[in-house]
Amino acid sequence: MPNKKVDTNEIGNLFGHPKDFKNYNSSNSLVLPKTLIGVEVEIEGMAAILNTLHSRKRSNPALSMYKDNRGNWMFGGGFWQIKTDGSLRNNGVEFVTDKLFGEDLIHALDELGEFLLDNSCSISDRCGIHVHIDVRDLKPEEYERLILDYIIFEKILFKYCGINRQNNLYCLPFCRSDHYKRVMSDISHSIKSGKKFVGFISNFERYSALNLAATSKYGSLEFRQLPTTTDMSRVLDWINIIMCLKKNCFDN
Repeated sequence: MPNKKVDTNEIGNLFGHPKDFKNYNSSNSLVLPKTLIGVEVEIEGMAAILNTLHSRKRSNPALSMYKDNRGNWMFGGGFWQIKTDGSLRNNGVEFVTDKLFGEDLIHALDELGEFLLDNSCSISDRCGIHVHIDVRDLKPEEYERLILDYIIFEKILFKYCGINRQNNLYCLPFCRSDHYKRVMSDISHSIKSGKKFVGFISNFERYSALNLAATSKYGSLEFRQLPTTTDMSRVLDWINIIMCLKKNCFDN
């Protein structure tokens, strides 16, 4: 997909209210074509982008960057917001999508992939790709099943992402935690009690490879294993693996 340039002469962009860039179509490239996904891509070596973030500019057409009406720096066609990230070094930034599904998600990945291939960047072990999958439509029992399926396959998922990732402090293996069995027991026993269930999820360790606390904050589960890559086909495959976990828990 060609990288979309922001037309600063359009009325919406002149007044800080850009037109809707999404087409809201499903895609057969995805296991769950209408499930919402959020993607966070951490990358270093982005000095020009970081300089723009810290400037007083409203746009940088050379980098397809512009500020929206809320003052957020957006990239390309508007699928990605660009942020600083304190966990990164060497001019690191984070590209973050809104909740997307279907063709919009595919277009977002294609757009960022082309940009990263055309521009110099660096990837360290600090960099990762975090995928949020919407779980707001799950029943508590299905949510529990999804977590149990994840536990069963966690070692295989780490093998797919790169076995060295299991030693990364930003995506600690769920099953290596001393308290994961207690957490699962607490979740199972509180599944019908409402407040206790919410409390167990809300206080979960953020840097776990499977971040349950994202459910409280965003209505999602966050998968943190994948290292940053410029190969967006690999990211798409990872998203589909995650979607398979969710698909399997429905009514099971």
